[in-house]
Amino acid sequence: MPRILLMLLVGAAWLTAPTRWAAAYEPPPTAIQALFGAAVFHNDSLTFREESTVDPGIPKETDLSQLPMLGFAAQYALAGQNSQAGFEGGLLFGWRSRNTSLYSNLEQTSVRIETSLWLLDLSMGLYASHVAANRWRFSVGAGPLLLFASYNGEKEETNALAETATTDTGENAFGVGGYARAAIEYRLPDGAFMGVGVRGVTSKLEFENAVDTGGLKGVQGFISYTRPF
Repeated sequence: MPRILLMLLVGAAWLTAPTRWAAAYEPPPTAIQALFGAAVFHNDSLTFREESTVDPGIPKETDLSQLPMLGFAAQYALAGQNSQAGFEGGLLFGWRSRNTSLYSNLEQTSVRIETSLWLLDLSMGLYASHVAANRWRFSVGAGPLLLFASYNGEKEETNALAETATTDTGENAFGVGGYARAAIEYRLPDGAFMGVGVRGVTSKLEFENAVDTGGLKGVQGFISYTRPF
């Protein structure tokens, strides 16, 4: 009799195990994301001109359209369990700097140009997500955004008499726009998700000193780490 009961218990546990493991994953309604990646914007929108005595009348152009970015985002589900829909918002920061040196044998003048750019991206929108096979999380989102950017340039010219003249230029810009994104993530053993995503942005941000003043458009790619709670 004890042997029969033991066999029944083992059989019941074996039969119920697949059902338990096949239960749909139900993520919590709130999630925080850490984002690490880079952005590639339209070249002329973030290419800046600096005049130089080395080549009078021919401005030196510095391309700052590719820059690393990092930040975080938050999501709050209004409805759904395995499939969710709700609000999301994010804060991203990007930066880039470049140094250029020029020399003229005719004028015996050397020029050093140091440029830097930083970009702040604030967004708020709607998102939808779905967890497939209890492991893979697919999500999309879209909404409005605000971009703030600051450009700084320093030009140092030294003539044949070793006399140095320094000129500083700077410009701030602001623009409204929108974004759309998509991502795929894998669920880790501790319940968090890690994956990759792509995000397209467009805005009316423009610099007067840039080659193209028709707004800012670009694509961003990220590695994401998402912690539901």
